[in-house]
Amino acid sequence: MSNSVKRPELQLHWFYSVDEGRQLELEVQTAQSKTVLFSVVADDADESLWCEFFVNGEVVQVPVAAIQNAFNMAREEVHSETWFERNVHSEPNGT
Repeated sequence: MSNSVKRPELQLHWFYSVDEGRQLELEVQTAQSKTVLFSVVADDADESLWCEFFVNGEVVQVPVAAIQNAFNMAREEVHSETWFERNVHSEPNGT
């Protein structure tokens, strides 16, 4: 992992609003600031769950189910560079 990568403290916060219902926010805290990474919101029509991101000044919503699917796939298929060096790029006899 690069030295420039940060793994700051994360906090979950419930947010209540009369006009937006109840949502869950994932907030990251760095030395300089606190920032909401995303919120989980429910659709008014069917209560489906959506992750709401703020991208370039716009609100972008992605289905929670799609993100869960990506995480499930990642658990099985995403590996570090070191893992690939040991398990994929090494010689068949282990050298």
